[in-house]
Amino acid sequence: MAEGSILIKNCSWLVTQDDNRPVLKGISIYIEDGVVREISPRISLEAEFVIDGSGKICLPGLINLHTHSPMSLLRGYADDLPLMEWLREKVWPIECKLTREHCYLGALLSCLEMARTGTTLFVDMYWHPLEIARAASEVGLKAVIAVGVLDNFDSSLRDKSVREVEDFLRAVKEFSPRIVGAIGTHAPYTCSEELLLKCREIAEREDVLLHIHVAESRSEQVDFEEKYGKREVEFLADIGFLSPRVLAAHCVWLSMNEVTLLAEHG
Repeated sequence: MAEGSILIKNCSWLVTQDDNRPVLKGISIYIEDGVVREISPRISLEAEFVIDGSGKICLPGLINLHTHSPMSLLRGYADDLPLMEWLREKVWPIECKLTREHCYLGALLSCLEMARTGTTLFVDMYWHPLEIARAASEVGLKAVIAVGVLDNFDSSLRDKSVREVEDFLRAVKEFSPRIVGAIGTHAPYTCSEELLLKCREIAEREDVLLHIHVAESRSEQVDFEEKYGKREVEFLADIGFLSPRVLAAHCVWLSMNEVTLLAEHG
């Protein structure tokens, strides 16, 4: 019997990831050293941990492609408000008071909830990202953790943001290989063109993802178009920000032209 081995016996349904996605019935699964070693209707191997899979569905780990894990501490806080009012009047003021320990504890709570409910990989963008990396590493999840940056079109904040990006990408490598760093350019309405392009340059050099909020609310899109004469995705495409390494979150209020632009850039 291998130490730490797991046997899931008599799983009623197994959702596979083969090309045709067949669903297998009455299947057992043997796991050793964190690797699935055997999938079969009958497995004779003994395991340290045995899980009764009858009446249950077994499927690959879920992936959360956008979250702010420390915000579990703000769950239910003023969530009856429109997005921009919620952010400007409630969330941003309280976020200014969050410490490293707050972000660690909030991320730890989220990681435990994700592990318990089947999410094995998440993409995060928030303040104190090394504390989020610490929480994810302790729980054993895989994570792509982006350092959140914005400059509000202030050159002094821009330089500070660039330093934070480069410092974070060096520091996050000290964690488990399951933890990968990324760059979280907050949004087109909070990041200058110069910051966006500098972050794109760093992302290319370091071979990491660029994570960004796009078209999250109607008012955001309307305000942006009034100011720049184009919509957010159109702007990002025109300045050369878009590429296959860009992971755009939300994208709720897009035109069909913006959908096409995102598709064309991978």
